[in-house]
Formats: sequence, structure tokens, C-alpha cells
Amino acid sequence: MNDAQPRLDVAAPKTMRGRRGGGGGALVPLLLIALVVLNGVLAWKLLGGGGANASTAATPPSIDALRATAMRLEEMGVPAAAAATWERFLEAGSGTAADRALFRYRVGKLWQDAGEWDRALAAYVEAEKGGLAEPGAKRAIGNRILDCLKALGRYGAVGAELDRRTGLAGEDDGSPVVARFAGDTITRAAFDRWLEDRIDRAFGRADVPAAQRDAMLRRYREPETAARLLDELVVQRLLVLRAREEKLDRDETVRARVREAEIGIVAQALFAREVDDRIEPTESDLASFFAANADQYRAPPEATVRVIEVASVEEGEKRLATLADAEAFVGASTAVDAPIIRGERWAPYGRDAALEAAVFDAAPGTTLDRPWTVGDKVLLVHVVSKRDGADATLEAVRDRVQADYTTRKRRELSDALIDSLKRRYDVRIDLGGLDRTGDAPATSEKR
Repeated sequence: MNDAQPRLDVAAPKTMRGRRGGGGGALVPLLLIALVVLNGVLAWKLLGGGGANASTAATPPSIDALRATAMRLEEMGVPAAAAATWERFLEAGSGTAADRALFRYRVGKLWQDAGEWDRALAAYVEAEKGGLAEPGAKRAIGNRILDCLKALGRYGAVGAELDRRTGLAGEDDGSPVVARFAGDTITRAAFDRWLEDRIDRAFGRADVPAAQRDAMLRRYREPETAARLLDELVVQRLLVLRAREEKLDRDETVRARVREAEIGIVAQALFAREVDDRIEPTESDLASFFAANADQYRAPPEATVRVIEVASVEEGEKRLATLADAEAFVGASTAVDAPIIRGERWAPYGRDAALEAAVFDAAPGTTLDRPWTVGDKVLLVHVVSKRDGADATLEAVRDRVQADYTTRKRRELSDALIDSLKRRYDVRIDLGGLDRTGDAPATSEKR
């Protein structure tokens, strides 16, 4: 008992101690019983059983306080604690039957996020019995119940549940079933969606031409490839089922990796919505961008040359003396005409700035007056023709313009998004904390 509480003496009064004989002897036991009862009543009141007079009794949290706590726990990413708090909120009694059913569904999702499949299943069943009315929840709850049953290894119950839910979205899409396992099915439509998602993830958010994407999807659907990929999908699902049976999904290391993966997926979803999905250039946008950057799309000067490869500079000098004119050079050469584009790599040999300058300074029909060493080759060079640079049209370089516009717009929107987030969440970075000069020297010793 708390030391601050008064001591209750249940002994008989001194005036009654030691009295013997007479009629008073029969009264003593009754008085003792009365005192014990009285002291019990006093103790009950002091310990909080006295209603309005029990000032020391703990006051249970209000419904509003429970709601606020549950929502805060959800924000903090601790689903189990949030679910338990919502259950206390429901026990406190509040809202209509429809509201309470929706809260039960919410509790089920939190328990499911926490890997507590049995508690999630119980919450979903209670939500359905309570008359869940919200359309989105009604559509989703069937699949969630099936997920819980699978995670618990209740495959017989999965089959029965599927039979009961004949109109369940995502399980009966009207297409042929291509695989069955553990009371579950994969339909052709579901397999096609998986293939399409696989292709989209392979390309990322890149602007891939529809024809290229469709060509890859056709290759994936070829019988031999499709069979291999379907087997891969089934094996993946089986591994997950077995891992859940072994409760590996509750392992803290695994759950940490899942949380990290979730962070990446959710972050990418926001980036896609705020950046990629907002890049939809109009014809006017492309035209303005092209006009502002016309110089970078201008066709550069180009020269067509013919070369003779020789073993050394000395041999090249001797050969030049025997080449009287262009016809002689062409007749002696073994290489085909090879264009040189100003500022770019010369495809057969690489780039040599001095040779490039000499070519564009020479008149067409001119043989350069000395051998040129380019990489490990020694060349004699004859200029066949030249073409000046020319302005491009938007139609001629549309693909380049759209790709460059998309890259620049993505960078602008990305920078704006990151700046706004840093201001919104008051980011402060102390790079001094990265300085390891004062740290103890690292050691590679294994213990």
C-alpha cells in the first residue's frame, strides 16, 4: 500500500479489550465484523471506488485524445501501436455503425502493415459484419482478407473464400487462368499486367517510343519467353508464401529493407507526379525551345576525304611525291570516302584537331601536303568535297529537340520541388558533422 495513504487500524477499541463475562461477550464479534466492513468501505473509497469522491482515480483518455494519438502514430510509421490505439478508440464507443466499420477496416490495414495477419483478418471480418459501406474499402477488403489467409497458410480457406466471393475484383477478370497454387490463381490478364509493369520499370520514366515498347511486349509474349516468365512469377509468389509461413516477413532486418524499398517507391511516386507527369510539351513549347537554342541544332560543316594508309611518315613523304594529281591519288587509295564533321570524332580514326583544321582550310580537290599521324595510323589525305554548315528545321531535329526540352524541364521541376521541400520541412545541414579528421583511425582488423 502507498505510504501516503492513512493506516487503517482494525483492532478492537481498548475499552473492549480484556472484558470478560456478561452479555458483552456476544457483542464483541459483531462489533469487530462491523469495524472490518467499515474500514473496507473507507479503503475502497480511498483507492478510487467512491465515484465522484475518488479524486485519486486515473482519468481515461478522451475519444478525441485517442483519435489524435492514433493518427500521430500512423504518421510516425508505427502501425501496430496505431492499430492498438484505434482499437481503444473503438472500445470507447463513438460514431455510427458505418463509421465504426470503416475504422475497423482501417485497423485491419494497420495490423496488416505490421505483419499481424491474424489480428488484421479479425478486424476485416468485423468490418464486413459491421456493414462496411465505403465503396473503395468494399472493393479492396476481399483481396485483403485473402492476403491474410495466404499469409497464415490457410489455403483451404482461401479456396472457399474465393468461391464465396464470385465477383471479387482482381481475381475473376474473365480471362483464362494460367497458373494455380495454394488456393490462388494467376489469370492471363494479370500476367499481362505484370509483363507491362516489368517493361515500364525497365525503361523507367524515359520517353520510350510506343513502337519500341510494343515490340518488347510482343517478344515477352512469345510462347517460350512467356512460359519462362510465368514460371518466374509463380516461383516468386511461392517464395513469398513460404517466407510468410516461416514468419520471415516479421524479421526486423527484412522489415527494415521493406521499409527502405517502400520509401524509395513512395518517393519516386511523388517525383513522378510532381515532375515527370507535368512534362507534356506542346508544339508551341518545342518551337520556342528550338528558336532559343537554334545554334546547337545547326548542321556543322562537313568534308568528304579520301585517305591512303602508309607504314611511316617517311614512306608517306615518298608516296606524296609520286601523286601528281587527284586522279592519281584516287587510283592509289584503298580506303573509301570518309566524311569529317567539324567538332566531331572522325569515325574510322578518331579526332585530330590539327588535321581537321587543315581539311577545312583546304579547297576541294586538294591533297594535303604532308602525312598525318592519327592514333596509330599514318595517313595521306585528299579533300574530295566540302559542305558549309546549315540551319536545321524543327521537323528535321524534332526528336533531339523534344529529348533536350524534356531533360531541361525535368531538371527545372526537380530543382523547384527539392527547394520547396527543403523550405517546407526546414532542412538544415551541418557538413561539419561529416568531418572525420578528429575520429579515431579506422581499422580493418577482424575480430
